[in-house]
Amino acid sequence: MNRPPGGLRLVAGEGELGRMVAGVWPVEIGAPVRPGGWTDVLALVGQSAAAAGGWADLVGQLVRSGAAGVVTAAPAADGLLSAALGRLPVLEARECSGAWLAQLVSDAREAEAGRVARAAAGEAERLRVLLGLVSGREDTVGVLRWLAGAVDGRAVLVVPDRRVPVVRGGLVLPEARIAAVAEGVSAAVAEVPAGEDWVVRLYGLGPRPPRDVLVVARRGGWPPGAVEPVAAAVRVLTGWAAQRRAAEADRAHLGAAVLEMLTAGQVEAARRAAGPLGLSPAVLAAREVRVRVLSTRTGRRDALVAELQHRLGERALVAPGSAGDRVVVLHPVPDPEGEEEGEGVGGVLCRVLDRDAGLCLGAGRPVPPEAVAAGRSEAERALSAAVDAPGRWATYTPVVDIASALPGAPAHRWARSVLAPLEEWPRERRVSFALTTRLALAYGPGEVARRLGVDRDTVGNRAWAVASAAGLDWSDPGDRIVLDVALRVRELRLRTLPYTGSLTFGDLLSTGPVAEWAVGLLGRLAGGDLLDVVLAWIGCGTDTVRTAARLGMDVKTVRARLHRAEELAQRTLITPSGRGAARDRPPAGVHDLVLAAYVTGRAPTVLTPRHLHH
Repeated sequence: MNRPPGGLRLVAGEGELGRMVAGVWPVEIGAPVRPGGWTDVLALVGQSAAAAGGWADLVGQLVRSGAAGVVTAAPAADGLLSAALGRLPVLEARECSGAWLAQLVSDAREAEAGRVARAAAGEAERLRVLLGLVSGREDTVGVLRWLAGAVDGRAVLVVPDRRVPVVRGGLVLPEARIAAVAEGVSAAVAEVPAGEDWVVRLYGLGPRPPRDVLVVARRGGWPPGAVEPVAAAVRVLTGWAAQRRAAEADRAHLGAAVLEMLTAGQVEAARRAAGPLGLSPAVLAAREVRVRVLSTRTGRRDALVAELQHRLGERALVAPGSAGDRVVVLHPVPDPEGEEEGEGVGGVLCRVLDRDAGLCLGAGRPVPPEAVAAGRSEAERALSAAVDAPGRWATYTPVVDIASALPGAPAHRWARSVLAPLEEWPRERRVSFALTTRLALAYGPGEVARRLGVDRDTVGNRAWAVASAAGLDWSDPGDRIVLDVALRVRELRLRTLPYTGSLTFGDLLSTGPVAEWAVGLLGRLAGGDLLDVVLAWIGCGTDTVRTAARLGMDVKTVRARLHRAEELAQRTLITPSGRGAARDRPPAGVHDLVLAAYVTGRAPTVLTPRHLHH
């Protein structure tokens, strides 16, 4: 636009209508931001601006920005005229319509957009092509091929904790530099020699580690024109990586639901739910799995879940645990990537532990999918010992389980006898009620209700029903111990020779292997007053306040001793509520200590002759 069009009348300020102007652009009350600046531009203001006030500020900013003047519909607002007097020309559009003014603005916008579009035409075309090549959550092959052709070289995407792809043609990828970019040591690395005359550039994708790393290689260096298609590809792949992470976050909730199905023994239901989603197919199809549980700082759990999902991909099912500081990892056995080489799930988790001193890890033994609850319980027990273990990780040791120490064939016959009335129930009811009861004994009814997503009373009612069917009283601590051991023995499902004899619970506890087990378990608590405090706590009905009063200790001191005993014995003694008494029955770790104390002649009066002759 060369000159202000006709139909305008100068009504305020100094100036003349023959001045050259760059265009017309709308402005609102406030900072007059315009992409191309305001030099020689007429600012178009609406009448509605008058109601808002602030004319003096607006005119002052336009003057400082170099605007040519102000255009407004007639009549011009009094506030605008006063503010512009002697500072900025004001033109009234008396003989033109609002549509005409709108056309002026439209022309100006079109000219501005054309300039920007011409400047970025090459970039826009590249982005259009690249976006068309990204067609799925894992489909980056098209983008990488396009980029390799555009730079006349090679393009590789490296995912953290996966094997770095082998590239032919003498190109050697700098794995140490790639790992540094993936872990956030640097956002990008340029011009790295990579074998023969190859030179690579590395780009981290995403705002936080662990990042995918784009590796782009050329022979003989990087001319300026070769960098432009790389920038376009980085933009597209960064967006793709963000979408993938968002999808992984959504899948975390699904993974938690599938994990709880497996914990509840609903293996087929878990497979049906996970199948259409493509959720950890290797895990759900495995004949044996291993459960690992990590503890982390409060508030860090969701970030750790997201990181492990990204690092492990479909090799493991990663889900938040029911407690706020737990992360559960479930993966096939054997680890398909080869754990002995440090590239499997265990190797990845150990590297995460090395990096973060706030983490601890417990691992259970390999179990079939229908025994995930047992594997999870073992992992939780091992986690208690991991605090003081080298590297802050520990694996569950089976010899510390009373069910494994009992003589196999007699113990299985005894357990079948105790649980025989349950065989009269329909199979589905028998399996679900027995599993709920086993979990309630291991963790307490309140924690199981949270894990299974059912009402607390439902858990309690099922446990009462199982105990009553077996002729036991759920409210009696000794009866709960008998029921717990019977369910644990049955859960082992060991192949044993037929046994026709008849032994009582007391007879089973008097065998040599059980004595060794008891001495070994209590030996973990030897030294100082730790064992005395634990036994006193059991004698007080696992009430920390009563125990503190009996021993003349502070309540916090008693709880600290109990937490230490949990770590050393690899047993859960205190329920998540922190009380371990009354409403939430003591977990199975307390049962083991009672049994070990009885066998060694130090038991509080929990087991009576009635329990021992069962």
